[in-house]
Amino acid sequence: MNELPEITRFLSGLPGFDELDENQLTVAARAIQIGYYKAGSQVLTIGDANTQLHIVRSGALELRNAEGDLVMRGAEGDVFGFPSLMNMTPLRNQSETIEDSLIYHLDGQVFADLRRRNDRFDTYFIRLLSDRLLSRPTPTKLHGAEGLAVKELITRPPVTIDATASVQEAARKMV
Repeated sequence: MNELPEITRFLSGLPGFDELDENQLTVAARAIQIGYYKAGSQVLTIGDANTQLHIVRSGALELRNAEGDLVMRGAEGDVFGFPSLMNMTPLRNQSETIEDSLIYHLDGQVFADLRRRNDRFDTYFIRLLSDRLLSRPTPTKLHGAEGLAVKELITRPPVTIDATASVQEAARKMV
């Protein structure tokens, strides 16, 4: 089965890739390797070299930094792995699928060549890289209240009012 037309159609609808002309889209589609990952599979590992741009075709995954903080949750059409690819540095985040996922892997040399040949495509990924570098990871741990029971955090009895009370009475009590 020839999957090239479907891959080309999918890529053409993605931000950044929608800036490529028909020939460039065909070059990109031909350079795609397809990976299938069961839920809970690791796609990228911190410290590894990265030679591909990764595109979620279906499914979902999470990127987490070395501290385990959530950096990004990705779904269909999201790209990842581009910071290490563009900077030619080892991976700083690990990615794990949270659903069975189909991932397109675009060869890094083809990605670099497309960026050189298409300024709008390049600008899109430079902006995406800038946004990623400026974003802060979402902490996964509550600092200060970790391990405490709710009853340990509440220091006074609950405030109540009779169900027949008026809204005005409830407002007074709340104040």
